[in-house]
Amino acid sequence: MPPERVISPDGQSLWLVTSEPEVRAGLADPRLTSNRQLVRNGQVPPILHVNQRGRDGEDHARLRKLVASAFGTGKVAALRERVVGYAEELTDGMTGTVDLVAEFAAPLPTAVICELLGVPDDHRSDFADWTSTMIGSTDPARVRDAVASLHRFVVNLIEVRRAEPGDDVLSAWIAARSPDGAGLTDNELLSMAVLTMAAGIENVTHVLSHGILLMIRDPQLRVGSDLVEQLIRFTAPTVVSIRRFATADVEIGGVTVPEGDTVLLVLTSVDRDPAALAEPPSPHLGFGHGPHHCLGIHLAKTELEVAFETLRGRFPRLELAVPEAELVWRRSFRCHALRALPVRVD
Repeated sequence: MPPERVISPDGQSLWLVTSEPEVRAGLADPRLTSNRQLVRNGQVPPILHVNQRGRDGEDHARLRKLVASAFGTGKVAALRERVVGYAEELTDGMTGTVDLVAEFAAPLPTAVICELLGVPDDHRSDFADWTSTMIGSTDPARVRDAVASLHRFVVNLIEVRRAEPGDDVLSAWIAARSPDGAGLTDNELLSMAVLTMAAGIENVTHVLSHGILLMIRDPQLRVGSDLVEQLIRFTAPTVVSIRRFATADVEIGGVTVPEGDTVLLVLTSVDRDPAALAEPPSPHLGFGHGPHHCLGIHLAKTELEVAFETLRGRFPRLELAVPEAELVWRRSFRCHALRALPVRVD
């Protein structure tokens, strides 16, 4: 299916791309840039858009190399024991009716990401509130307040880690240097920290919530890496679609997209395409594709595997505490996510 010119709900004209070959090619095409300063209609300051997701070319490669080591398979493997500990701690003492979004699916990735960045324990609940509001709220005033609060705290945390480095990712990023001796700027450190918090907490929370609901629907469902992969494919943990901006005339599916136009690459349509599910299935786009694919994919998969194994081992008979039709889903253009998941654990 060739791209279609459509009008978005906010009145913007853009090109909608839904076919697998074109979406994958678009994600890897350097002429389709992610670098645009107008984020969320101006509600998010440009300073929070100078992470590697908002860069392209050599600048993107430089930034990605400086931060990537924090998410390597070796680092994640070393962190697995801590993830297990957090999962067990959160489920200790659970009894009766529990909201597994509020009591497990959100606190688990919050604890992991905050430990990764060296955030003190007494500020972790604040972080969960700020990042959830930034990504999920439709209230511009609440988004601005959350961004401002998170901005102030991270700026202070960077200053603390410069003076007192620790065994955490933020300290490692502060010390990281390119071959020419250049390090990350304060703005880059701030933006990368905020991106890690927002993406690392919300994405895992959404996929984990969906997975728990599937486990309730089918108590015989096998937990493990296969379940995690399919959940990532079908629940769109990062975003339903990704915007790119044409820096030159680009041909997509036989249609010429003019320079300056906006392109919307729809990831979920590709991952649900029957052709993508043939044997062997095409790799999913749940964590992106091309130079901007998510650095935290190994950590996210580890958290999800540990979470499902812990829940299945401790609560083999989870049941919904309300009819499924009464579950409340978050209203968001980014993802399909549960607000709460009340269950009986015994």
